[in-house]
Amino acid sequence: MSLIDQYSYFDRSITPFNFLKYPARRWKHLNSPLTWLNRLRISDYCRLFDQAGFQITTETNTLGEVADLEKIQLAPEYQACAKEDLLVLTSWLAAKPSNTTE
Repeated sequence: MSLIDQYSYFDRSITPFNFLKYPARRWKHLNSPLTWLNRLRISDYCRLFDQAGFQITTETNTLGEVADLEKIQLAPEYQACAKEDLLVLTSWLAAKPSNTTE
């Protein structure tokens, strides 16, 4: 899954974390309905898997550069997030139902 500001692929003036600088209220108006960008972080996905009754068995993440993250001022809703969570740009997760045994 992609957790990157996809506009950074063609706009070299922004970082892959650019969309994390906008508060939710403002992002609601900036996010395009044609190319909607999801700002969930890897911890959100892990929590959703758990709530859905799945245990993650494999997690492989690609991280961005700390310097790129530090170029932006994070929106209030991301300021309490762990840096390791914010740095994830792509992730591959495998899961199994939690009630099964190996």
